[in-house]
Amino acid sequence: MLNRALRLQEIDKLYHLRYFIRQLHEELKHLHREKIQQGKSVVCLYRGQGMQREELDKLRDSVGGLLSFNVFLSTSADRAVAHMYAETMLSATDTLAVFMQIDVQAISLENNVFADIGHLTRFPEEEEHLFSMGSVFRILSVESAIDGIYYVKLALTSDQDEQLAHLKWFMSTTLNLTHRRGPLFRLAGLMQEMSQHFYAEYFYTILLKDETIQDQPSALASIYGNLGYLCKEKGNLHEALNHYELALKLYEKDSPHDNDQTIATLLSNIGGIYTAQGLFDRAVTNLERALMIDIHPANGRIPNPQYISTRYNELGVICERMGRYANALNYYKQCLQIRLANIPSNHPDLLAPYNNIALLYDKLGQSEQAIDIYMRILEISTNSLPPNHLTFATLYHNIACNLEDIGQLNEALIYAQKAFDIVEKSSLSSTHEIVLGNRHHLERLQRIVSNSSPKN
Repeated sequence: MLNRALRLQEIDKLYHLRYFIRQLHEELKHLHREKIQQGKSVVCLYRGQGMQREELDKLRDSVGGLLSFNVFLSTSADRAVAHMYAETMLSATDTLAVFMQIDVQAISLENNVFADIGHLTRFPEEEEHLFSMGSVFRILSVESAIDGIYYVKLALTSDQDEQLAHLKWFMSTTLNLTHRRGPLFRLAGLMQEMSQHFYAEYFYTILLKDETIQDQPSALASIYGNLGYLCKEKGNLHEALNHYELALKLYEKDSPHDNDQTIATLLSNIGGIYTAQGLFDRAVTNLERALMIDIHPANGRIPNPQYISTRYNELGVICERMGRYANALNYYKQCLQIRLANIPSNHPDLLAPYNNIALLYDKLGQSEQAIDIYMRILEISTNSLPPNHLTFATLYHNIACNLEDIGQLNEALIYAQKAFDIVEKSSLSSTHEIVLGNRHHLERLQRIVSNSSPKN
């Protein structure tokens, strides 16, 4: 039942089995230490099993990389026993027979825990050794043999493995987990990072029932904020707004200066909900409050230009939807100015404000200004995208339309041809609306240019 829940990632079952999992892990660690103290250790362990073709191909493509099993892995110190299990898979029609040889000389109780459990099983002669879940191995080789079995060589990793150490560091620094608030908080946060929103909501709801949380305004606010995000992802905007506003009240009541950036984020999230509901004035009010916090952070902290530029961009989008084009253009330009002052002039993060400005110029009929911005976008995109990317087709099409608007028909025809060449060679079908739209635009320009050319 446990390994099935691990394989299928049945998180709720694993949560209820958490004490058993922890006890089993600690018992394996204890048994392992006993063997070491007795001077008994193994050099190699073996495992025979069936494996899907896709899984084996991934192993072969990952030789030299790392492999982790998300189950408690059963192996044997007896090569013949493991080989027998592999042989039983030769008659299977949907799986391949695989024999694993695992070098376990690099012993580490921190990263990998395993123990001899043969004396605890019904078949002690099989010399079974059990690895705890999450053990990490280096893939050394994957080879096929004439007997029809695929032979995989693995090596247990150690604490000194640089690649594993870097992976652990990356995960610990990039996952947005609240370590200081306990394991259930971490589990809920991990589920959220993995987009397992059902389980994230499940665990946050359990946390809300914890009486000790009720006396921790900051922790309670964090739960409501995360529940707001999960409701928004489900499309339940009303519940999302309720959760966000509860979180906001709690943060504002509990040390608002210490939580000012979190408050700004919540105000932005609330603004996003109001925008989705079409309540633009309320959205602007909340985003302007967030912007003021970003510009003037508490406790002498230095303003974060990324937060400020993002807020300006959000305000620009809302003002544009409200038809306040002058305000929108001003916000977009402020967003662009901040990013230009803090990142390289060809950085991809400049594309969003440039594109917003160009499209707004398009909408306002200011074609010459739009062309200038589109050319800048083209220059940046050339450094970061392949030349046949559909983004270029969109850019060329927009440039062609604006050139046509100012009467530069020959130049417009050149860019329309470039746009059509890309979409024609793309994976889009010949009847796709993008392909048809670019073809019609090109053909129309060709007729106009042909009709306007002097006749001999």
